[in-house]
Amino acid sequence: MRKPKPISKIVYTDKQFMKWLLQDVVDRVKRDAKRGLDVNKKRFKPYTEQYRKRKSAGKIKGQLKFSGGHPNLTLSGKMLKNFRIIKEMTTKTSGVVGWAEEKSAAKVRYNDEMGRQIVKDEGFPFAKHIEKYFERELSKKFDKNIKLTSERITFKIGK
Repeated sequence: MRKPKPISKIVYTDKQFMKWLLQDVVDRVKRDAKRGLDVNKKRFKPYTEQYRKRKSAGKIKGQLKFSGGHPNLTLSGKMLKNFRIIKEMTTKTSGVVGWAEEKSAAKVRYNDEMGRQIVKDEGFPFAKHIEKYFERELSKKFDKNIKLTSERITFKIGK
């Protein structure tokens, strides 16, 4: 009997693939936030009347747009811009995404408290549809790796 091929050849990913997948996740989280959707794909809670009026009048420091419509977390654009891959923590098997500046992370926590949650604290931190997308892309990569294996694969379980 031939020596079994290690499972690491099937579940292998490289750093470039992981960066691509994580960037796609970051882009999807940002897109949902800009659409005003939380981590559960529900509309963000509305602004307070006072804040909505100030925002509509363009009276908030650093404001890019003069709209007081439904929240979309893009007042100045900085908070979502700072949500990205933490490159030095990306390997061929894992990676970290987050806010590059503490000030932006604090804004995210505040918005979370106000009913505008874009990430979760437990489990997979993103919306269910993004989690499913992540799993689907990993599965495609693993399927491709299996097809690249030209020989028969035998797994031996136990001693």
